[in-house]
Amino acid sequence: MKFIIPLFIGLLLLTSTVGEAFAQKRKITVIIFRHADKEPATEGDETEPDISIEGQKRALRLVKVLEKYKPLRLFSTNYLRTVQTVTPLSRIRNLPIEFYEPGNPNELIEKILSFKKQRRIAVVGHNATTAQLVNLFLKQSKYKMPDDADYGKIWILRIKNGKVTDKVISY
Repeated sequence: MKFIIPLFIGLLLLTSTVGEAFAQKRKITVIIFRHADKEPATEGDETEPDISIEGQKRALRLVKVLEKYKPLRLFSTNYLRTVQTVTPLSRIRNLPIEFYEPGNPNELIEKILSFKKQRRIAVVGHNATTAQLVNLFLKQSKYKMPDDADYGKIWILRIKNGKVTDKVISY
């Protein structure tokens, strides 16, 4: 009986420590990119342009590029170009496209940081919002809005223990 109480306390402390260590090792990977190349705007046409033939090719290349990151959740704004860009990835990975409001990036960040599972997330946005979203995750103004013709930039953010590391790749 003398040994049971210290053993029980030791096991309790051990499981608590192992749980904390496991929680600290959990990482979130967030992949942020802009929609693929769009059709040129036609003067007087107010409709939202589709992605172009080159954009369709880029969306297929995106699937190959993101293959090694194995996203488990896909977020897109509810605009034609962003949905068209992420649809091939959605189909191949058999994942639904979840929509977010581009005007409220903090809400998306809070949602992503709250995930207990499926912590590899791809987010497609727009020229004016992708760098802003990355900067909000980094809590600094590191990146500027890309040129309007720059569709090939992908930010890879890794978050562990509240620390965010970033890298940029092109495709």
